[in-house]
Amino acid sequence: MKRPALVDLATHQHPWVSTPELATYLDCDPRTLLRMIDQLDGYKVGRGWRIPIESARRAFPVKRQRLA
Repeated sequence: MKRPALVDLATHQHPWVSTPELATYLDCDPRTLLRMIDQLDGYKVGRGWRIPIESARRAFPVKRQRLA
């Protein structure tokens, strides 16, 4: 079963996010996130990295938009 795409850090239901998923969400290169992996408390799983969603939320705060 494929995981749903990361749409919002504030409502993401999984306990972690992969670097390619977070990079797509932030519109940046995954290598940028790999340089920040110590700040993001990431951990290695096989060849990839996983970033706890709480750590991603702290590093990249969500700005809520008010609906008119």
